[in-house]
Amino acid sequence: AGARQVYLVPTAIAAAIGAQVPIHENRGHFILSMGAGSTDVATIALGGIVAGESLRLGGDDFDQAIIDYLVEHFDIRVGRVSAEEVKIALGSAVPLDGLPTMPVRGQDTRTGLPKEIELSAMHVRKALQRPLEELMSAVRRVLDAIGAEVAGDLVRSGLVATGGAALLRGLPERLEHDLGVPVRLAGEPDLSVVDGAGR
Repeated sequence: AGARQVYLVPTAIAAAIGAQVPIHENRGHFILSMGAGSTDVATIALGGIVAGESLRLGGDDFDQAIIDYLVEHFDIRVGRVSAEEVKIALGSAVPLDGLPTMPVRGQDTRTGLPKEIELSAMHVRKALQRPLEELMSAVRRVLDAIGAEVAGDLVRSGLVATGGAALLRGLPERLEHDLGVPVRLAGEPDLSVVDGAGR
C-alpha cells in the first residue's frame, strides 16, 4: 500500500479514543468494545492498558444463540440473517415492556417442511442469557485483575460500552446492575473503533 511505517493499535485503545475517553489521564477508564466476532474488555490509564482481555464472543454469538434456542424450543431452523433480524427487533439484555411479537419463518427440524412461529421478546431474552453471562464473567475477571486505586477510579468514571453489539437494548442497564458501576453507551458505538484508529 506504500506506507512507510505500520502501527498496530489495540482495539480497546482505538475504541476508547473513538468514544472520546481521555486515555492519557492517570486515573483509570474502563472500556468494553463489542464487535461482531470478538469483544475487548480493558482498563486504560496513562495511554496504556492496565488490565484487559479479548474474547471470541460478539454479536455473531448472539445470533447463534437465537438459532440454537429456536431449534431446541421450537423445532425450527433459521439462517443467520433471520436470527439477526430477530435480535434487532426483539433482543434485550433486561426485561422490557412494549416489545412486539414477530413472525419467524424457517424449516421444521423434524419434517423439513417450511414452518412459521410467533416469537416474543421474552424468548429472545432467554436465548441471549448464555452469551451475556460469558460477557459478564469476562468483565468481572478484568475488574478482579486491577488494583484498588484503579477500582476506585472506575466507580467514579464508570464503564464506556462501544461496538455494534453494544446496541443490544438494555445492555448498559444490565452491566450497571451486575457490576455496580455507572455505564454509558458511546455516541456512535458502531463507529468508535474505526474513528479511534483514524484519529
